Amino acid sequence: MNFKKSVSIFALAASAFCADAADAPECRAKLVMAPPKVFFTKLTDAMRRVYPDPETEMKFAFSMMPFGFPSFNGISESAPVVVCAFNTPQAPTLLAVIKADENSNVSKLLAKSTNPPATRVGDKIVVPVSAPDGVDMSGLPEAAAAAAKRDNADFLKLDSDGETLDKFFEGKEIFPPKFFKDIERLLLNVASDRNGIVVHLSLDFKDGSGQAKFLQSVRRFKSGGEARLIPQDAAVCVISSLESGGGFFGDPVFGAAANGKYAEAWKTLASKSEGGFALASVFDGAKTAFVTASKTSASPADLAEFAKKFPRAQVELPAFKSGDEKISVENSIESVEAIADCLMSRFSAKGREIKTSYAASADGWFVASDDKSLFAEAVRKAKMRGAEQAPYPLKKYAEADSDFTVILNNRAVFAKLLESLGVNFKGDISETVLLGKVSGTRVSVRLELRFETLRAYADIIRNFTEAKKAEEKRK
Repeated sequence: MNFKKSVSIFALAASAFCADAADAPECRAKLVMAPPKVFFTKLTDAMRRVYPDPETEMKFAFSMMPFGFPSFNGISESAPVVVCAFNTPQAPTLLAVIKADENSNVSKLLAKSTNPPATRVGDKIVVPVSAPDGVDMSGLPEAAAAAAKRDNADFLKLDSDGETLDKFFEGKEIFPPKFFKDIERLLLNVASDRNGIVVHLSLDFKDGSGQAKFLQSVRRFKSGGEARLIPQDAAVCVISSLESGGGFFGDPVFGAAANGKYAEAWKTLASKSEGGFALASVFDGAKTAFVTASKTSASPADLAEFAKKFPRAQVELPAFKSGDEKISVENSIESVEAIADCLMSRFSAKGREIKTSYAASADGWFVASDDKSLFAEAVRKAKMRGAEQAPYPLKKYAEADSDFTVILNNRAVFAKLLESLGVNFKGDISETVLLGKVSGTRVSVRLELRFETLRAYADIIRNFTEAKKAEEKRK
């Protein structure tokens, strides 16, 4: 065979292979679960430690009987169960891949009870979970079995693109339409150990999307001590080394202002940010108050100029918007709690006051709050000389290796929840912490949920449920 003929045959074979590859079904999303025996053991252990309920546990055990519960004979103890999603017309087709002996009970049962029927591919059985009417199943079982190779999960893992998620949730009224349209890839990993559940989530946004552009443009700073200015025992704290411009500068509602000139003027103030930010949400009696702090080059004169330019304005704030209702805001420079040159902003709608916010520039810090006492305390801390190096409870989170950190103070939350039941909570419970990183167009977070914390919340839910049932019986 001469050289030219060999090249021609190779080229023809290569083009045929590429054509077949292009036409081959593509798995666009995968849900990977631990092997059935491992999955059942971990889930029941978590249930017993969080919300013990023998009846629910028994129902779950019955649901696992098709898999051979309790021995799971014939099913691999090391291979996960993988559900693959293919973007077929109308809706995604979902196929579950289970490594099981051909003569096992689960293989025999699934081969008889599914429509379309289950298919044996090598040492695996591929089971249709959801398939649109009339869908062409040609090649899908083989593609699913191939996609499931080398997968593993400690407990649960989801890997998907945004388009598949949008198609899957279409018409289910769980998420708004096209909610995931800007996501290139979503990766969720749930693991468990003796202490609790650890969740890792990463989102890759599509190049050119608004989220991607924002993440690529955002600036990072080292901790400048912002967290020391906010209440250390707040119900929720957010500490970020990302720049504090936009909605995180000052009163968060300003960041949502849709009114052109007013919003642009506020964003001009926000652009003077010179560091990250810290924000706290505090339970204050029946209301929730906020306080935030960030480094800034904005001066008291800049705030005075803003108030002079916009003594009164009409703005649209989505958080408060009701129909076509406009929000009125009045800005003035006042003395608040003996602090001079404060920007006071009064929000109202149809003559009804909604809230009042206070902001000040103090020694290179921008401080804002909708509570006078919280505002005054934060400004006092901002003016303290030499306090930057002093220890404070939130300092370990401010110096953590993360771009943003969210701390949920469960003690404060419990006290608020139990207050409605007439219970004075004096217990101690650890905080729940979410750590986040930004890299290019990716946002990733890590959240650890301790079993003791989940159990405490579950007990509150149980108490609420029992109280409601008792009240209904009395009626």
